[in-house]
This record gives sequence, structure tokens and C-alpha cells, in this order.
Amino acid sequence: MEMAGASLGENLRHLIDTELEAQVWPLIPASKLKPVIFQTFMLEQARQAHELIDSGRHIGKIVLTSPHPG
Repeated sequence: MEMAGASLGENLRHLIDTELEAQVWPLIPASKLKPVIFQTFMLEQARQAHELIDSGRHIGKIVLTSPHPG
């Protein structure tokens, strides 16, 4: 699947993007694939959330929430 002028890395990236679009993205609106939430912080705790991100001591998403929806 060599594309003219494209490197191996570019070809691999294109293949991954194509497969993600076809195989993974349709699962999200169908609620068959959901993110793993590691921890939720209030917006005022953004500093602590960022420190956790920087620490690398988490697996999954770190979510900031607001007390005021919208």
C-alpha cells in the first residue's frame, strides 16, 4: 500500500486513521465504547488535575466539571 512520495510512517498513520474511522468511531455514538474516567475534579481544582496529569500516575481520563451547567 505504498503511496507515491509517502514515507512508511505516513502510510502507517493513514492506515491507522482509516481503520479508526471505520472500526472505532462508529462505536462511540452507539454507546458500545466509553472512556475510562480515572478521576473528576471541580474546575477550581484544575491545578491538582494538571499535577495528576503531569505525574503519570493515572490510566484513563481526568475530567474537570463546573457547578454551573452550560
